[in-house]
Amino acid sequence: MFENVEDQGLTESIPTMALPEVEDIQHQSTAPATPLVIQGMPKEFRDYHPIAGGSGKIGGALILVLSVIFLIGVAFGVYFYIIKPYLNNRDDMAQRQEPVVNQPAKSDSLNPDTTATVAPAQSPKEVYSQFITSLLVSSTFDQYYRVMSQYASQHAITELEADKLRFEAPSVDPNFVSDFLAKNVPDYLTGGEEVIEQIKDQQAVVMVSTDTEEVLGTIELVLEDNQWKIDNTVWKYEDTVDVPVVTDLTKAKDRDNDGLTDSEETLLGSSKDSADSDSDGFGDLSEVLNLYNPAGKNKLIDNPKLASYLNNNYNYSIIYPSQWQVNANTAKDSVMFRSPDGHFIQVLIQANDRGISLDNWYQDTFNVTSINNVQRLSGKGWQGIKTLDGIYLYAQGADRQQLFVFQYYPGQANIAEYINIFQAMINSFVIQ
Repeated sequence: MFENVEDQGLTESIPTMALPEVEDIQHQSTAPATPLVIQGMPKEFRDYHPIAGGSGKIGGALILVLSVIFLIGVAFGVYFYIIKPYLNNRDDMAQRQEPVVNQPAKSDSLNPDTTATVAPAQSPKEVYSQFITSLLVSSTFDQYYRVMSQYASQHAITELEADKLRFEAPSVDPNFVSDFLAKNVPDYLTGGEEVIEQIKDQQAVVMVSTDTEEVLGTIELVLEDNQWKIDNTVWKYEDTVDVPVVTDLTKAKDRDNDGLTDSEETLLGSSKDSADSDSDGFGDLSEVLNLYNPAGKNKLIDNPKLASYLNNNYNYSIIYPSQWQVNANTAKDSVMFRSPDGHFIQVLIQANDRGISLDNWYQDTFNVTSINNVQRLSGKGWQGIKTLDGIYLYAQGADRQQLFVFQYYPGQANIAEYINIFQAMINSFVIQ
């Protein structure tokens, strides 16, 4: 009946449908006839819908792409939220698991654990006691060498080897060897001295003094292979502790009567009102003469008021007050250390062309037949003779090539303001 339908301005051809005759419809229902309307699907939609007669290729491809993307997303989610946390947790558990350690067999008191850090078998004082007992019976250099080889550090033994080569030389002066032993074997010790030790990490200092706190010796030790070894010794003879002063030299002020003058206390930064400025149990004068800092810890060279002078031409070094003016000539065979108040200490080098011993030179120069032991001093690489007035020292190295002359000038007022500084500079003198 109907062959064309118009819908929203679109005209489409549809197949012809067989409809019942009007008579058949009427006899089935008495209701009035209702017009039949058939809606048509637009072509644009029908081409993309298979049911409507379209091919559906583009729509299917889109669904496939979306499905793949969805599956990939699901896979990533499973990995990051389920699989990866499981793997991480398993690794953490493996790391937290304590390794199996073979436990050592239990040891009783007869078999202590030797792997633990243990203190040295002997204290510095005990090592010193054994060392000094053996040292005091040494009357020859060979005996002294054997004692030092047993108790000394590697550093001290290396230095001793150089002395051994010099003393074994055929031309060595016997007086030089005897002076060396006299200064390194303190036979004035009686065994009743007070011994105090100070330990800091792998270093120690043993101070030997009388009951009046007069320091007779300073022994430095170092820890090697868990044993205390003698690294350096500085012995002070009882008859040379007090520095001789010439009769017409005026004694300087010393408010606390500790032996250091007030000018020296000011220079060093120590107290004019305390004989033991740093309260370490040792008097200020004893510390200065033994090259220790009276105003604090450590050595005298660690005092900020002092410095070290090195002469490369003649291979020696010496401590001096850093605030003093230093004047050296071109040849470096004369150097003067001058204080702001007009005092000075001078070191002169004189050639010893004849190569004679220091004793012979001193006796010939000053026309004396003997030398008092109170005048003899020594240090690292040298032996010396000090004049009785206390303001000159003549020193000589083992090679006898030069004489080192030290002089203290006490200023126009002739007051011994720095007589102990002069002695400390001598004690610090080292010939390389």
